Amino acid sequence: MTETNLGGDYPPGEPVSASDPVVQDAIRDWRDSLLNLAGTNRLLNFRPSKTSTIEVVQPSAAEVLSALADQNALRFRSVPGPGSPPADPRSGVEVALPPPVTGVLDTIKDEDELAAALRLLARRSKQEYLDRGVWVLYLAVGMLRWTDDDDAAYASPLLLVPVRMVRTGLRQLPVLEIAEEDPVVNPALSLKMSQYGVVLPGVDLLEDLSLDELLAEVRAAVADRPGWAVDASVVVSCFSFHKEAMYRDLIEHQQAIAGHPIVSALALSGRASGTDGFLFDEIPDDRIDLDAPPEITPLVLDGDSHQRACIAAAVDGRSFVMDGPPGTGKSQTIANMIGVLLHAGKTVLFVSEKAAALEVVRNRLSDVGLGAYILELHSHKATRREVATALGAALEIVPVPPKPMSAMAVAAVTRRREQLTAYAEAMNVPRMPLGYSLHDVLGMIALLDDIPTAPATGIAPIDLTVEVLEQIQSEAASLADAWRPAVQGSSFVWRAVSTQPPTDALLYQAASALERLVGLAGRNMALMEALNLRRVSDASRLAELLDLLAERPAGLPNSWLSGPDLDEIYSTVHRLTGDLDATAAAEQAATSAAGIPWQRLPDPVAIPDQEQESNPRPPLETDELTPERAVELSEMFAADADRLDARIKSLRGITSMLGLLPAVTVSDARETLTVAEIAVKRDRPERAWLTPDGLTAAKAAVAVIRDAAGRLEAAQAAARAYFTDAALSADVTELAARFERTHHGINKLRAGYRADKRSVAAITAAQVAVEAAIAHLGLAVEWQRAVADQEAVAASQAGALGACYTGQTTDLARVDGVLADAAVAVRRAAGGVIGGDSVLADCLAADRDSPPPPALADLISGTRRDLEEWISR
Repeated sequence: MTETNLGGDYPPGEPVSASDPVVQDAIRDWRDSLLNLAGTNRLLNFRPSKTSTIEVVQPSAAEVLSALADQNALRFRSVPGPGSPPADPRSGVEVALPPPVTGVLDTIKDEDELAAALRLLARRSKQEYLDRGVWVLYLAVGMLRWTDDDDAAYASPLLLVPVRMVRTGLRQLPVLEIAEEDPVVNPALSLKMSQYGVVLPGVDLLEDLSLDELLAEVRAAVADRPGWAVDASVVVSCFSFHKEAMYRDLIEHQQAIAGHPIVSALALSGRASGTDGFLFDEIPDDRIDLDAPPEITPLVLDGDSHQRACIAAAVDGRSFVMDGPPGTGKSQTIANMIGVLLHAGKTVLFVSEKAAALEVVRNRLSDVGLGAYILELHSHKATRREVATALGAALEIVPVPPKPMSAMAVAAVTRRREQLTAYAEAMNVPRMPLGYSLHDVLGMIALLDDIPTAPATGIAPIDLTVEVLEQIQSEAASLADAWRPAVQGSSFVWRAVSTQPPTDALLYQAASALERLVGLAGRNMALMEALNLRRVSDASRLAELLDLLAERPAGLPNSWLSGPDLDEIYSTVHRLTGDLDATAAAEQAATSAAGIPWQRLPDPVAIPDQEQESNPRPPLETDELTPERAVELSEMFAADADRLDARIKSLRGITSMLGLLPAVTVSDARETLTVAEIAVKRDRPERAWLTPDGLTAAKAAVAVIRDAAGRLEAAQAAARAYFTDAALSADVTELAARFERTHHGINKLRAGYRADKRSVAAITAAQVAVEAAIAHLGLAVEWQRAVADQEAVAASQAGALGACYTGQTTDLARVDGVLADAAVAVRRAAGGVIGGDSVLADCLAADRDSPPPPALADLISGTRRDLEEWISR
């Protein structure tokens, strides 16, 4: 089997025009070769057979479709009945049929023929699906009987409804169930009829037509042709028309297809100059590890050098054909290609005529954790429900990539790969003086198995084990050590020296431990360099430092750990402690001098800024002061002092009357006047807002109402792009549920679908297609839900806002202002509490019985004016 890669970025080359007549002729030839409009096509010239066709004589076609749409499994029955010879209705002999039975399809086949036909159809449809992923078993409803120009008679099925045969048990006949694919009008017949000027209803019109209406439309289309007729016969058989979809695609997109560089190259057999860009040199075996090292190529499965050369070409955007016999790893290479291209941020379309090839690659990718990236668009996986389910699952599942290899592991893998490559090269290098490689010599030795060997005692080579070989090697080493002393006797210089046990194992263990220690220390190389820890004996000190680093408090400055000592830090801490003690003493002195907590003193920085912004009067120059001017200033200051004293008394009266805290600072005075002004405002707070709990509850209610209003505004804006306000009174929730769960496949032929489609059309905005509105019914559902939520919020939160809440017309900005006034009143209230029946509450609450005295407004405005004038001086 040959796999072709046609993806990626195409190399530069002179493009071939889409209008090239050679390319157009080639596409036309390809297109015509797909289509069979001859009399051998069963979709055009349908002839029932005993083994591959089951004709349903009752119930009616409409009743059969209704039963299938209700997800009923239909059984088959041979009629007129057991023991009665069936009659052929085409012979003109009347057949006495028994009464119909619910859930049973009657056929004139005898029981043996029926059983054979059912099993054959079930086996063939399953085999076709497994081999090519296409569905071929259909319930053909309606038959067009027509004649061609040569008066040859034909019978062509009209409506093809996908069905399946389901086995219910051993020795039980299969039952008929509806499949998940959508019904279609016979595509081959539609193409054939177009040659006669007859237009059959399209697939898109099936949603708006019942079976009777569909047959009536076809009858009307052929009414002017003598001898042509339409009946409502029902048969079950296998039909294959998947190539008609390719035919239509080549017609509808011929220009775009002709302009594709690969199509041009195929059509012109490589003769066009633009095809030179497809030529490239694949990476040879001796360069693959250098140009595409396996340790940095993100393979998801194993791959040898030839497979990795294909993967490198695919990543480079090359187009090529990968050819190889079965079992050579083509599917695994394709899975690796897809994984590497996904890693590179690309999308991949994998197409195969065989469903088994798609499933093999899909399973390989799923096994390595890439299943969430796969969207299957073949066979039953291409239905709307399956596609929507797969997309939804992909949005919910967040794939977690495996932890990458560490730099040390990558380096180790690279080193081992280089060692293996060097070993393979060394095995195949010819060596002198023989002129053969070690591989050749081993092969030659392997061919000498028939040559007799020298006699030997001990274990036969066939019985040799790893343990026995180690024992032989150990004894041979001991014998070698003792051979020279035995030969030299007493003249052997080292005769009296005893040997120690071999230290190879100890050295190996030490080397392994040292390697692990180096690996662990390498992760903290920066710390080792900074602290000059270079010896093995420093490992314990490094471990102690790492433990301290793990317990390091958050925010600890790095300079504390890198400095020579902590003397400067200790000095700073002592100095800071003294400053804090001095600050605490100053705060206590300020509190004692002012008579109030120091936190309530005005901001010393803010007051000068306010005075500067008021354009303060320039200082009095005494050098130019005359007696008359001095008297004038004295009188003015005395008048200001008298007026300030009067206003202070008025301010004390206001605080006393309203039960507010004494005004000690200018800020206190301003807040006191702000509270007093509430009494004369048109918008006053609710009585409940004049308590801390009531104020908090009102603010929370405003936040909830504002959130609900925002969600309603967003939902309304989105829904009105597709729907009118009538959607608020329609049952869009049930409509959306039925279109999602029920109105698929054969159910689109039922009256319920058409009724729901009309209901959606009634609430669809102008210039919006009904299909688009159906696809966005969820927006209407969210609109209704937002309205309901807003009403629920109003019912639960309106009480907290009292008279300020006026439904959807509530001015939340105005409510925010009133709540701000209430917050100032609560803050200035004596003791922080405003009693429900206090004078302050009676004066400020919106439900007070009598209006405030007019003199109060004049007093408040006069006091504020005089206060601001005095501040400005």
